Amino acid sequence: MMILNPVLINQAATVPASLLHLDVDPNAERFMVIDRKTAALLYHSKTLGQSIHKVVFPLQYSIPDASLCVLLFDDDREFESKMADHILCDTVDLKLL
Repeated sequence: MMILNPVLINQAATVPASLLHLDVDPNAERFMVIDRKTAALLYHSKTLGQSIHKVVFPLQYSIPDASLCVLLFDDDREFESKMADHILCDTVDLKLL
C-alpha cells in the first residue's frame, strides 16, 4: 500500500508577475513584443480587431532596468509600422488576474 503525503499550498502567498497592458492603434493588425536588451521575440499576436491587450511576462520585466519594445504592424500597408520603446510592465499578483 502506498501512502501519499498531501502537498500544502500557501493560499495567501502571492505569485508576482509582469503585466503589459497595451492600448493598440486600431489601424494595427499585429503586434510584437521584444526584449530590448537581447532582441528576443517574447510575444507576437494579431490584434483581432481589439484595441486592449494584456500580456503576462516573467517578473523580470517589471524592474526598472528592464525594458521592452512594442512593434505595431499594419498588414494592409496603408500606414507605417510604429514602435514604442522602453516599455516597463506593471508588477501584479498572477493569482488575481
